[in-house]
Amino acid sequence: MALVTCPDCGREVSDQAPACPNCGRPLRATPPVVVKEKIGLLGKPGTFYHTVSFGCLVLLILVGIGVISMLLSNALRHTGTNPPRSAEITPQPAPDTKPLIRIREILAAKGKQIPAVLAQELGTGATVKYEKRGDEMQCVGRRGALTVEVLPVKGRVLDVVVEFNPPARDGPGALALVGLNPATSPTFNTAFVVQWHGVISGLDEVDGFYADGGAPAVKQLTVIPDKRAQDLWDKRP
Repeated sequence: MALVTCPDCGREVSDQAPACPNCGRPLRATPPVVVKEKIGLLGKPGTFYHTVSFGCLVLLILVGIGVISMLLSNALRHTGTNPPRSAEITPQPAPDTKPLIRIREILAAKGKQIPAVLAQELGTGATVKYEKRGDEMQCVGRRGALTVEVLPVKGRVLDVVVEFNPPARDGPGALALVGLNPATSPTFNTAFVVQWHGVISGLDEVDGFYADGGAPAVKQLTVIPDKRAQDLWDKRP
């Protein structure tokens, strides 16, 4: 260890001392503080690496936003917020519900035409004859599992009852089997009967009676062209 002279007070001081113990003058220079530049994940600003890294980060953010938007859109669509287009379409009958008869042709028949028209509508192999049902004589036609009962009063058809065996699969299917529009919405529906009142052109009322197993299978369809005329006939003395 060597001794040095303090420039201020002239006292000899160790060269290892940071300051003069007599006057306090600093004897050793304080080494400069080196501040290291912090370089982030994107690299040093202004460099090529920094520019490319920043662009990639922006691209990843945009891609992430797009993926999240697509997932949210799919989730909303499947939860019913945006109902599928098919929900707005009126269900149509299956291709196998081709008309077995044209009920309007039978309703339009008059007098002696009724048995002939009924036989024509039922087709080959049908049997048609008058039978007494309760107090009334009705024209009854049968072919296979289909039975059609026509109530003629004073030369015109008052109502037609169609029995399906096996039953029609549902109300629209029953309408289709007799040549009526299956897309017509019912006006009344319970556990026992489905009814179309005043909504089918040219007809006053159509009643579908569910099978013993309950809805939707329909075992019988009653077609009434003029409900008022039928009521008057039922109330006759």
